[in-house]
Amino acid sequence: MTTASGNTNGIESPATSDRVAPSEGATTKEFGSAPETAALLASAPTTHTAVGNATPNTQREVSVTIPGLSQTLHGIDHELQLLSRTHKFDWVSKRLLVLRNVIIASLLVLVTILIVVVAISELTKKALVINGFDVPTSLEERGFTSRVLGKKLVDQMTLIRSQTLTRLSTRDINPSVWKSDADLTIAESKLTVGAVFAYVRGLLGRDTYVDGELMGQGSEVALTVRIRGNSHKTIVGNIDDLDGLMLKAAEHIMLESHPFIVGQFRYFNKDIAGALQAVTKATQSDNPEEVAEGLHLWGTLLLAKGDRTGAFVKWEESILASPKTSRAEESIVFALRTQGRRDEATKRLERRAALYPNDPYVWGMLGEGSFDVGDLVAVERFSQKALALNPQERVAMMNQNRLLIVRGDYQAALAVGDQMMRLVTKTQDPEMRSYAMGAQLNALLVLREFDRARSVVETYLAVDPLGPQGHYRQAVLLNSAHEYDEALVSANKAITLGSLHSHGARIIALIGKGELDAAQREAERHVKRVPALGLRLLGEIHIRRGQPARAAEIFREVIKQAPQHAAGYTGLGRALALQRDDVGAEEQFKKAGEINKRDGALFYWGEMLAAKGDFAGAIKKYEEALIQDPKWGEPYAKWGESLVALGNADAAKEKFAKALELEPKHPDFQKYKTKF
Repeated sequence: MTTASGNTNGIESPATSDRVAPSEGATTKEFGSAPETAALLASAPTTHTAVGNATPNTQREVSVTIPGLSQTLHGIDHELQLLSRTHKFDWVSKRLLVLRNVIIASLLVLVTILIVVVAISELTKKALVINGFDVPTSLEERGFTSRVLGKKLVDQMTLIRSQTLTRLSTRDINPSVWKSDADLTIAESKLTVGAVFAYVRGLLGRDTYVDGELMGQGSEVALTVRIRGNSHKTIVGNIDDLDGLMLKAAEHIMLESHPFIVGQFRYFNKDIAGALQAVTKATQSDNPEEVAEGLHLWGTLLLAKGDRTGAFVKWEESILASPKTSRAEESIVFALRTQGRRDEATKRLERRAALYPNDPYVWGMLGEGSFDVGDLVAVERFSQKALALNPQERVAMMNQNRLLIVRGDYQAALAVGDQMMRLVTKTQDPEMRSYAMGAQLNALLVLREFDRARSVVETYLAVDPLGPQGHYRQAVLLNSAHEYDEALVSANKAITLGSLHSHGARIIALIGKGELDAAQREAERHVKRVPALGLRLLGEIHIRRGQPARAAEIFREVIKQAPQHAAGYTGLGRALALQRDDVGAEEQFKKAGEINKRDGALFYWGEMLAAKGDFAGAIKKYEEALIQDPKWGEPYAKWGESLVALGNADAAKEKFAKALELEPKHPDFQKYKTKF
């Protein structure tokens, strides 16, 4: 018997069956989303509770249904995960495929652009192509083949450029003047990509072709070189001097492409006539920079021939051709200073500084000019302005070096010289090299580091054996070592090559040799060139002549011009001491010491005391002088003489020996070798 409420006899109730079956159907049909799954799982206990009073068979059926449902859900979840991963993999694959295609397309575009750029570069550049030389069989058998001749010609053209640019300060010259826009190549017989480009450039007229022939029998040959469509030159000579023949051929070729470089090369090698031929051609250029450089060199060549008027004319024309970049202004200033027209030189620099206030070189040159007249305040002001515009301005750095020496800070001066030399290593600027070695040498000589100073000079002469600066520095070094005959030779050579300050070195050598008449004539002329140094040397000559009154007048003029320079006070003190004005001399020696303790005033003070018979006081001053300058031989020598005067000859021998050790070639010390 059934009731609406359930089955109490263990017989399946239709109502219960109706409730369970639809649930299983709903599970299979409706499952598909997380909310629905959660709702179905939440309804499962409810179904179990609803049949809490059902028969054991009914309970077992429900228990079996729930684990099955759970397993089904887990399977469906796994399938969904696999499906999700498959979709993700397909998405990534599609994106990678697109990325790959983009990369390939980009690479193709890049390669195409690169090929186009290379092609344009190759077709628009210029090349000087050395074609084959016709050589007779007899010479080919001796190794003088067409290709050998081509290589030798290229080597000589490279030599002309390298030797010229080693001495030429390219930093001051527009690159369009000295840089080559044409490659040097030897024609290839093989079919290469380069050969194809060369052929096309030839059709376009971009390349210049050079060929020629070597004819002759035995040792005498005639080398002919031709520039296609231009000119040819035949050089006759000995086959053993083939490099010399090729050098002349290279000059002829480069005369067409770079006449300024050839002009400088010939000038450096003292071929004035050949250099004039080259600069005449350079001034016909369409490049105003090259015209200016050609005119500048033209003026320099005329000056070398003694034509000062013509030199000034060409320099002025150079400035007109390129007012801002022409180097002729510098040459005019140096020439004016050499002629003693210092005021004119200064006015030119001042006008240029007004026109180009941001040109550091002009301010450096103004500082250098101020140094020559002894105005150290102006030197510092101008040099600081130059260095503010360019911390590596060479003239200003040299001025800084000289100022430090005048003030007695020799190690700092040497540091400036070493810094300049590091810049030379970095820039390979020959003008900077000249100034750097000068700065190093200035400091090394006052520090009496003669071995290192000699090494600096030898290095400079090895780099630039034909320039004036190396010979000038050598003269200064030899004077410091009391080798006056050799110093005079070097100074004369530097003067011949155009060095302004070498006149001072020559005067010092003449004084050292005792040739006071010649030294005085030179010094009187040098006062107009470099007033500060000229006056000091003239004062020294009058002291040595025993004319202290005239010397005192001159040193007062030195002090008037350069009140910050210790040398003037020291010189005046010496002159006053010779006039027996001990009080006045002592005052001047003290002033000199306040400016620069290492100037030598203490030594001369000791000499003054010794002349009065105060040998103990003199020895004390010599000791003080040696504290400031321990490598100076003269204080030891005078110390020894004072010891002899005090009756202590044995102790004096030690001082004389030390003096000879420090300055073995000092002419006044040679007597100690035999006497003691």
